[in-house]
Amino acid sequence: MDKDLTYVVAVAECRNIHKAAEKLYISQPSLSRYISRIEQMLGMPLFYRRNNGMELTEAGEVYVAYAKEILLLRRNMEIELHKLHSA
Repeated sequence: MDKDLTYVVAVAECRNIHKAAEKLYISQPSLSRYISRIEQMLGMPLFYRRNNGMELTEAGEVYVAYAKEILLLRRNMEIELHKLHSA
């Protein structure tokens, strides 16, 4: 699930599948297929595909907002757990 969130957020931030793939160190075709799979699973598109890049749909905006919150919570949890382990 973290990968789903991370990949969608990267595409949203880069607004370009090729740049996002470079940032994530994966191939562009793999990232395109992965995003398409997520959209199929959700039953709705997260991005408008445009000639000059990708733009979030309304559903994509909701997904990315929650994805960022979830990823932040995950990082905070890991920090807290690390503190407990180091104490």
